Amino acid sequence: MVDLKPFQGLRYNPLKTPLQQVVSPPYDVIGRELQQALYARSPYNAVRVDLNIVEPGDTQENNAFTRATHFLSSWQAEGILQTDAKPCIYAYSQSWQDGDTNYERKGVVALLKLEAYAAKKILPHEQTLKGPIADRLTLMKTTMANLSQIFMIYGDPSQTMERLLFDEVPPSDSNWQQATDEHGVLHRFYAVDDDTTINAIQALFADKSALIADGHHRYETALAFQKAVRDALGEKGEHPPEGSLPSDYLMVFLANLDDPGLLVLPTDRVLYKWPDDWDAERFEKALYEHYEKTTADKANFHVRLHGANNELTPVRLKNTAAMANVPDLLRDYDTAVLEETVFKNILGQESQQAMKLKHLLGFYRDPKYVKKLMDAGEAVAEFAMGPPPVALVKQICEAGYLMPQKSTYFYPKILTGLVFYPYTHLPPSLFSTSKLDPTVAMVPE
Repeated sequence: MVDLKPFQGLRYNPLKTPLQQVVSPPYDVIGRELQQALYARSPYNAVRVDLNIVEPGDTQENNAFTRATHFLSSWQAEGILQTDAKPCIYAYSQSWQDGDTNYERKGVVALLKLEAYAAKKILPHEQTLKGPIADRLTLMKTTMANLSQIFMIYGDPSQTMERLLFDEVPPSDSNWQQATDEHGVLHRFYAVDDDTTINAIQALFADKSALIADGHHRYETALAFQKAVRDALGEKGEHPPEGSLPSDYLMVFLANLDDPGLLVLPTDRVLYKWPDDWDAERFEKALYEHYEKTTADKANFHVRLHGANNELTPVRLKNTAAMANVPDLLRDYDTAVLEETVFKNILGQESQQAMKLKHLLGFYRDPKYVKKLMDAGEAVAEFAMGPPPVALVKQICEAGYLMPQKSTYFYPKILTGLVFYPYTHLPPSLFSTSKLDPTVAMVPE
């Protein structure tokens, strides 16, 4: 069901620059300080193309998107980036230690043929926002390249991919490119151009569906770009067959649901300020009309209010009838319970997405940082979530349901800069930069 193919990736030349200096985290986890630090790390760091700094005085002719395009082309001219000689798929492993436990997650990077969600081959699991899609789409139209992989998972208890790429014919250490990220995760990357292995990987996925673990905005951006390309070519009287254009494909990283290294962490919610007519006292009273304090193992989530006490309190919904309008599979899912009963029913908000757009709500993965926000009075309430079971996430998606935004955090993130996918055979001037809106460029928080 999933159509994969190899490609001639555009990669950093190890003779020109070490990978350690030029890779970056995905754009959506980069804050202002990290963005500046990545700029300082190397004049060739991938952040310069994937999340170029928005500068005062940016114009239609000179902006974050046009600068990204300039870097991408100039690095190729300098030999900093070079194209692989043959179409490849790429083995990618990430290893790290948590306490006394060692983890390794293995996967493959390849091109995936884009499919509408309705085809049920590609399964989303979270709702998306329009802002990031506008930014990513403009970046694609300007650079004419796919700069980062989205993260997808699939099921295979036999672990065929792992055997083919990592066990049967392991490459020598000298063939791996590697980098260690700021969290101490070792990322190892290797190009596989053997036709027999590539064909076996393609056959493995021919009867599988894939779930988007991380990168919903980028997948939907790719669908929008695919349509935009075909619309632009159609205006010229060109109607290429389905699957024949570079824009019909997207770079993906695929990891196995049955990989013991597949780790999902929770994402906490932080309320920066109270909605109109609300304060801590009113909220606490309303909360405990619907919830009761309980033990951690029975809690729907944990809550902490600024100025009340400094401890996270485990709470559980008293009456599950409050979740009657929510699908069965989601009724015990903590982020869904929080959104339906607290944000919607108590605070009267439309959704977590709407709250984020109004700068009421933030999403954080570091409990220590959240506690600093609370202690400093920069947030009025914290809602701590639990780690979601991956099998349940898959069940929810296969049933056709979407979870609230930022319900899952697959750790670790995959790096940007390991390989790029330029749309080489598309006309470079297909989209006029004079018609693109530079104001949609994302500015890290």
